[in-house]
Amino acid sequence: MQNLIFPDLKIVQNSDLEKATRTLLLAFEHDPCLRYLLNNSYPEREAKFIHNFVLKTGLEKGKVYTTSENVEGVAVWLPPESIKLSWFDFIKFGGLKIPLKHILKMNTYDLHAKKIHNSVVKSPHWYLLSLSVQPIQQGKSLGTKMLKPMLEFFDMTKQSCYLETHNQKNIPFYEKNGFKIMSITKLPNSDTNHYSMLRHPK
Repeated sequence: MQNLIFPDLKIVQNSDLEKATRTLLLAFEHDPCLRYLLNNSYPEREAKFIHNFVLKTGLEKGKVYTTSENVEGVAVWLPPESIKLSWFDFIKFGGLKIPLKHILKMNTYDLHAKKIHNSVVKSPHWYLLSLSVQPIQQGKSLGTKMLKPMLEFFDMTKQSCYLETHNQKNIPFYEKNGFKIMSITKLPNSDTNHYSMLRHPK
């Protein structure tokens, strides 16, 4: 995997894990997908386990960027060769800390998401696993600051990237950055929309 270094961003290290987990915890408090995974609630302890798992996945298999030493925002990217996670990865990155009832819900989500993902894009691509900004820091273009260098890199190297969102208000932001909605489905046994978005290089 390429050693991508962007002057305006900081690479998240293991030493930043606590701060980064806190940022995700705050940013996703009202996220429909996280509440779906946590059975329509948002208990801090269980939510932290999930966010910590996502971050460890990115640290080990991809790239995780933030805006500064304060970790006001976090972007977790997985490269083409690391998008598929195994049960060994799940265990290695702390998945077994998550209560069983939430692991089962995560598996239901994962099966649905993978099916859509695989139908939408079949060529090698990067996967934006998570993009978050602390609520108090939103409106300062930190999301754009984290996205722009990677998107410019994708344009230069002619690579596509894919993401999922479950919050309709996020769609204009992603569309402004070149993503297009490829699929809208409902998460299993819920009214939560699952938006699949793809960006081709310019």
